[in-house]
Amino acid sequence: MAAKMYTAILEQRISDWAEASNFRAALYTNVPMSVRTSAGLSPCFQAVTGLSQGCPLSPTLFGLDIDNLEEELMAR
Repeated sequence: MAAKMYTAILEQRISDWAEASNFRAALYTNVPMSVRTSAGLSPCFQAVTGLSQGCPLSPTLFGLDIDNLEEELMAR
């Protein structure tokens, strides 16, 4: 009984994590970015990793990712 409950909880947690990861990935898909320098703005480019600076959600998303990283490291 306990093993089935543990498995069900684990499966739900994995499903929730995958859904959240897809949401976070969708926030940064096909978003043009540029860099501001003393010479002006750079040409637009697509960033493939990281979080957007200045986005109100960035600190929250960073916190979620760090929590997941900490859990994974502690499990090892």
